[in-house]
Amino acid sequence: MELTFFLIRFSVDQGNTIQTCSLVENIAGATSSVHAERIYTEPTTTQTHFLLLTSFADINGKSSYSLFGFNFTTYFTRQCVGIEYPDKPASDYETFNPSGPSDSCILGLDVTYIRRKAGTACFVPQTEQVITQQRICNCSMADYVW
Repeated sequence: MELTFFLIRFSVDQGNTIQTCSLVENIAGATSSVHAERIYTEPTTTQTHFLLLTSFADINGKSSYSLFGFNFTTYFTRQCVGIEYPDKPASDYETFNPSGPSDSCILGLDVTYIRRKAGTACFVPQTEQVITQQRICNCSMADYVW
């Protein structure tokens, strides 16, 4: 059996830095790169554990799959605090407004979310993004795909 090494690249700070993890799999005849098919999380956890389902083609062109488990508890040792007061120094959260091509109105909505600050090493206990403000706005030609 052949040992194959795969590199997984990930970020825990919204892309400011990239970490690399080497995975080893006993794979006979893997001839293609590995593709991430699905990420599975347990809704009742605090999102520090997940499973990664990968696929690749063997020498016969047949798809094969591998399942890897990840545990990020060493990266996030505490629960984030301060969701009630984002953007304050004592809070681990900030407000975020996604921008469209010309302004913050995307497909007729201007939405502000609360998210974890990029440089904060804590885990978010909620499983959903929190919308803090939402208003209807006019669509522009940039909202339509031609």
